[in-house]
Amino acid sequence: MAKKNKLMVFDMDGVLVDVSRSYMLAIKKTVEFFLGSIIPIAEVEAMKQVPGNNDDFDCTRSILLAYGIPATEKALIKKFQEFYQGKNFDGLIKNERFLLREDTLKALSSQCTLAIFTGRDRKESTYALEKAEAAKYFKTVITAEDVKKKKPDPEGLLKLLDKYKPQDVWYVGDSVDDAAAARKAEVPFVGVIPPGTSNPAELKSILLRKGAARVLDSIEQIQKVIG
Repeated sequence: MAKKNKLMVFDMDGVLVDVSRSYMLAIKKTVEFFLGSIIPIAEVEAMKQVPGNNDDFDCTRSILLAYGIPATEKALIKKFQEFYQGKNFDGLIKNERFLLREDTLKALSSQCTLAIFTGRDRKESTYALEKAEAAKYFKTVITAEDVKKKKPDPEGLLKLLDKYKPQDVWYVGDSVDDAAAARKAEVPFVGVIPPGTSNPAELKSILLRKGAARVLDSIEQIQKVIG
């Protein structure tokens, strides 16, 4: 099948980018700031897999509400970004690393069109791709600013389907909201276990129950999907 008829769409966080020491840690630290006590990272991971918490601000808010701690959106986002972005991107974001080797990206891009549908904003998406020198491999990047509704709404996937009209397509993600977006867009979903996950077996079971065709232990196994 010709390359132009194959489309592989990736989520970013936990899939293309290791965020175990950036976004996930920023959620943990923000919750701890407002709560005044330490929480285990497993609580963050668990809340991430509750539908509607794919967005990091939403996840942070949900954890705080579970503890009975309300926080205004403005205060929550301000504190979160102090941890995550820091000043001039010198915060936890600097800990991120790209998860696909360049030789794997080259091989994938020769087999199918690569695109991204992420909950990140444009600025943070561009930062991650440029830092890894990987932007050239992705033909389209759909970020938070490009859609009216957050995942699990499938708007981003539907835009890509309309643009490329592929015969074969996959959405690769790591959360129940990714799985739901794929299901609503009628796109096969491939799950990935993010680096640093405290209970990989449990997450694999969750993603399979949510409709994943398969769940990869590492994004480097992605070429098995194309066959």
